[in-house]
Amino acid sequence: MKHWVSALTLAVAASLAAGLPAAAAPDYGDSKSETLTTKAWKAYGSENFDDALAYVAKCVELYEAEAKTMQASLKDYPPAEPHDATFKYWALNDVGTCLFIKGEILLKKGDKPGAKAAFTKLVDELKYAQCWDDKGWFWKPRMRPRSAWSSSNSMRSSWRPAACRRARRRLRAVILCLAGLGAAHVAVAAAPIPDVPLRDGPIPDRPSKVELRRTAQDGWGSSSTARRSPFAARAAPTPRACWST
Repeated sequence: MKHWVSALTLAVAASLAAGLPAAAAPDYGDSKSETLTTKAWKAYGSENFDDALAYVAKCVELYEAEAKTMQASLKDYPPAEPHDATFKYWALNDVGTCLFIKGEILLKKGDKPGAKAAFTKLVDELKYAQCWDDKGWFWKPRMRPRSAWSSSNSMRSSWRPAACRRARRRLRAVILCLAGLGAAHVAVAAAPIPDVPLRDGPIPDRPSKVELRRTAQDGWGSSSTARRSPFAARAAPTPRACWST
């Protein structure tokens, strides 16, 4: 009896599968790199990720070797003006853009290791790739993955080079040190100022020059041991009496 039930179940499943239309294969068009990249962008925008990944894989398969050859001929980004100076590196630009699309799709699907591999390949092997924006300028796919890692701290940490991580730690230490000094300065400035007791009675007036001169002439007071001022007037010598004999 069980064998008959199993056979009937398989027959029903086979009939249902035969009635369903088969999934349409992606249309690669003329298979040019520009065509494949455009189709990948459109499929990515409509969240048809499977077709987008198929277009990306086809573009990488057909034009990766040419893209690496163009990358090896460059030492920096080609000039953005005129546009033809950048458009002539078509394979490099399209394959690099496709790798960027692949990384974004894999991030959305939760495949973080696969996204990291795609972005790493873009940065290490096709770092001078550029993508044309319909608004009229080129943007660099290599610069975009840094913001894409924000969803994972561990991935962001492994993405940055070691030197960049060290520089960031040093900058954080300097900021914390400056913040501590600023807090100490604010604490000192906010401390209450102690009250200084004032002397009772009126403040004596400053003596005039005449009074100072008189004091000097008197020998700086009544004390006989007081030192006389060098500015005190000298007493006239006492005349001697002369006696004639």
